[in-house]
Amino acid sequence: MPAGTMFAKFKSANVAASTSVQNVADGNPITQYFEIGKPVACAGPELVWRIHDGYRKSDNKECSIFIFEKKVAEKLHKPRRKETITELLKSSVKTLERFRHPRILQIYHTVEESADTLAFAAEPIFASLSNVLAFHESKTYENASVAPAAGGGPAQAQPAAGAQPQRPAHAKEYNFLDMELKYGFLQLTEALSYLHYSGHVIHRNVCPSSILITKRGIWKLAGMEYVERMNETDLNSSIPCPPWSNRVSKMAQPNLDFMAPETQTSSKCSLLSDMFSLGMVICAVYNNGRPLIQAGNSTSNYAKQLETLDDNVHKLMPRLPIALQEATSRMASRDPTARPTAQLLQLIKYFIDPAINALKFLDVVNMKDTQQKSQFYKTTLIEAMPLIPRKLWWQNLWPMLKSEINNGEVLAAVLQPVMLFVQEATHAEYDALMSSTMKIVYNTPKSIQASVTILENLHLIIEKTKPEDVTTDIMPMLFFSFDGSTIQVQICKLVRAGASHTQRK
Repeated sequence: MPAGTMFAKFKSANVAASTSVQNVADGNPITQYFEIGKPVACAGPELVWRIHDGYRKSDNKECSIFIFEKKVAEKLHKPRRKETITELLKSSVKTLERFRHPRILQIYHTVEESADTLAFAAEPIFASLSNVLAFHESKTYENASVAPAAGGGPAQAQPAAGAQPQRPAHAKEYNFLDMELKYGFLQLTEALSYLHYSGHVIHRNVCPSSILITKRGIWKLAGMEYVERMNETDLNSSIPCPPWSNRVSKMAQPNLDFMAPETQTSSKCSLLSDMFSLGMVICAVYNNGRPLIQAGNSTSNYAKQLETLDDNVHKLMPRLPIALQEATSRMASRDPTARPTAQLLQLIKYFIDPAINALKFLDVVNMKDTQQKSQFYKTTLIEAMPLIPRKLWWQNLWPMLKSEINNGEVLAAVLQPVMLFVQEATHAEYDALMSSTMKIVYNTPKSIQASVTILENLHLIIEKTKPEDVTTDIMPMLFFSFDGSTIQVQICKLVRAGASHTQRK
């Protein structure tokens, strides 16, 4: 399907939204290069980045446009704060561009500035983790008769139904599978390992608003506003860093609810401070979206809730997978020396999973050579697919397989898992998600092995294909194959043609 056709629905459905958004972004140079659609999510400090669907005008490539309206900072009513926040956000995008890694948000177009806005383009984003956790937190209030107090304290009586908290506007409805969480936590761990040991920096703001979930379900670390350079001579040593202060705008500081104790109490941080923050993110995920510390931007509240943190972590552990409990408990420890590093965390039993290994390889498959790709598609992925939930088949696997269809060097190998998709897809799934791609396969020049693979599975394909498409797409491919001189293909063709004829009778 041509890219223009693919996005036609996107364009028409968002005309009104796009017009209003373009008005917001008027004067920003990014509108020269990208069409901006409806807002779908938000991220960053105090969720100041509004994330919009979009596409690049030059090639119709799907993307997300991040927009910051400077008037948001003007509400602080303090001189120079708008400039401070603007410069902070600009530098964070520049830092993202510098740290290029599969687990770090990929920037498509650098930050552009106008009098009223900042904007940049990145890979297509579904939501920030903060958006999703806001949905889970609001859902617990809607479903429960009591609401936990801040910091995991004693439950409090729920207000009358009419007075219950409304779902936040930024909440995004989504329910994670266990495997999605496992892979998401591993992706964040790999991102931190890269920053710590290759980038030699401390992130300092690992929290849900700094974590973005792509439309393929991949978790990406962003939010580089507060990155600090490590001590080059000793990566494990602490460095000075400012604690959270009421005298500084909350937009210009890391999220206090996820800040490591040593930062707030001793004005120092290390790579292990990031690990505390990661542990608190994991706890929030399993605590129905609520952080174990809910300081409300109050340092005194933070100090009080820190005293009960160990107890609250202990109470939460039964909700976590057994293989993740010890590591999370150690990450959330107030003692930095008890926390595992990102390198060590990747090695725990929880992450040892053949399905996860297959998903990891798929994320970096474009960096592999033809032989490695072929081996992966023919063997590793086929063996792992029964272990991967169907939801991830369509969300994660299928987009990558589609992207390889035009790669003649690996087409024969790619068709192996594709045929498993054909076999397992419902008629509705095949028609909506696969048929257009399969038409490309039929009309693409193929190797002998690729042709044989199609013919060997022709009965499955015909079973899922609409009768009119069999006539217009599959039969011409069959007739063309009879003209070929390869005995292997012709024999396979004869067998399958006979079988297909029998089925249709």
